[in-house]
Amino acid sequence: MLIKKCSLLDLKELAQLNKQLIEDEKSDNTMNLEQLQKRMQDFLKSEYDAYFFMEEDCTAGYALVRRTAKPLYLRQFFIARNFRRQGKGKAALKLLLDELKTDKIDIEVLSWNKAAIKFWESCGFAERSRYMRLENSESSFCIRKLAEAEIPEALALAWKVFSQYESPDYSDEGTESFRKSINDPIYLTGLDYYGTFKGSKLVAICAIRVQKHHICFMFVEGSYHRRGIGSRLIRHVLNEYKGETVTLNSSPYGLPFYKTLGFVPTDKEKTIGGIRFTPMKYSVALQEGKENE
Repeated sequence: MLIKKCSLLDLKELAQLNKQLIEDEKSDNTMNLEQLQKRMQDFLKSEYDAYFFMEEDCTAGYALVRRTAKPLYLRQFFIARNFRRQGKGKAALKLLLDELKTDKIDIEVLSWNKAAIKFWESCGFAERSRYMRLENSESSFCIRKLAEAEIPEALALAWKVFSQYESPDYSDEGTESFRKSINDPIYLTGLDYYGTFKGSKLVAICAIRVQKHHICFMFVEGSYHRRGIGSRLIRHVLNEYKGETVTLNSSPYGLPFYKTLGFVPTDKEKTIGGIRFTPMKYSVALQEGKENE
């Protein structure tokens, strides 16, 4: 592997790699390629240097370093997907440190990027501070009904989150049953979809069967858990069906969450087709009765 300092002629490729980095670390950066290229240009014209890691004639990754920082600051570091799990990351880091003639450098890692944290710790990095942000205001998110063209993205998000957080509570049969349901045109007929967006990124979805007022599924991107996003989305849907009784079948994982929103179990837990669920309902009359107790 070789290291090569980039120039302004490399902006397009750097932007493409930066886009892949954003996708892989599940960042909430919504910039498109044109915007990323312009930003990279601004970086290189100011206090940053970029480097390619070359494997023969292929670009295996890149790094972006703020040369004026003390210690030096590694803002971006990326190894292309087809070069991972081959020791290329550590080899690239060694090349970079040798090129920069330093043995001290700072980085920042997104808190939910566990794979990256594990990698940097294996390279000898240790936590020195915590970067935190307050971003819970409803104005930073947009909730709206999805257009038909956005439904495939919503279903992909549903499967992704289900696989990460709910599948462990199910048998193989249950996981397969869910997978089939979100790929079954008959099952999906008659659903309305609502989504929460952070910029242009879809971070949460809720699907409700219109005629029966039954929520079929609701999922929030893992990196946005415990930020009130799911609660706001459910309340939005309940407001759309104001005055109606809304039902759902909660997974074991979601049961405490739905109880905090006012849903109550209507039966004990059941298992059908390998899917474990507890039937629940929400009604205005029920909530008013609680308030009067």
